[in-house]
Amino acid sequence: MISYFFEGVFVLICPSKFLYGIPCPGCGLTRSFVSLLHGKWITALYYNMNIVFIIPLGIIFVVLVIYDVIFHDEKAFFLYKQLVSLSNNVFFFIPFIVFEFCVWVHSFIHQI
Repeated sequence: MISYFFEGVFVLICPSKFLYGIPCPGCGLTRSFVSLLHGKWITALYYNMNIVFIIPLGIIFVVLVIYDVIFHDEKAFFLYKQLVSLSNNVFFFIPFIVFEFCVWVHSFIHQI
């Protein structure tokens, strides 16, 4: 596989970019997260706009899992089931696909 260094970190190129030469909607997430950790919000959004959804959902799930472990509850699993049922709703699915297509076009144009 093709690899490179980004800010001193060894990174592998995604299979889609390696096999087809086209970035996938997830391309740039690692660089986006690293930029976010360095406080570069605009750069993080440039690399991948999905970071806007991934970070808050990740924090919510971590907090809920900790809550579930402490209080022997299933709030994280309940939220997961709600998200799965939401993804089956056409009113959520169509805008999500349009947004992901826009992320992919942005990645494709800028070859992130």
